[in-house]
Amino acid sequence: MAEPRAPRFSDAALRVLVEQVRAHKELLFPADGRKMPRQTLRQAWREVAIGVNLQSGTPRSWLQCRKKFNDLTRTARDKLAHKARNLTCTGERPPSIQATTQMEQEALDIVEIYSSRSIENGEAGGQGPQGVCLFPSPTLFLSITQAV
Repeated sequence: MAEPRAPRFSDAALRVLVEQVRAHKELLFPADGRKMPRQTLRQAWREVAIGVNLQSGTPRSWLQCRKKFNDLTRTARDKLAHKARNLTCTGERPPSIQATTQMEQEALDIVEIYSSRSIENGEAGGQGPQGVCLFPSPTLFLSITQAV
């Protein structure tokens, strides 16, 4: 029989998780892109879990902490990609697109996948520096494909 699910991370536990990962950033996500030994990574995640467990009422393993942090970054990337696909040249977006949460954005900033500055500069979509739309409107795309 499967193990019962652990309770969800509380907002406070998420905050501590992000703080602990930030404190271990150089080991977990080296800026120069080098690979760290597996044991070093596991030890860093164990230390993250210890920090989370000191502040949280629910004990978490290092693997649960790693998975939750990866889930935060993946969810944020998915939201940003969905937002970029549906962004029009006027900067409007459908109301159904959710914005990233503060914790998701902080997690992305730690792993340096996307930062707020990168998105504003058009590196992750949106408006380019000269106002050039990097994602044409769906209407323009449809009219081009229908003409062919």
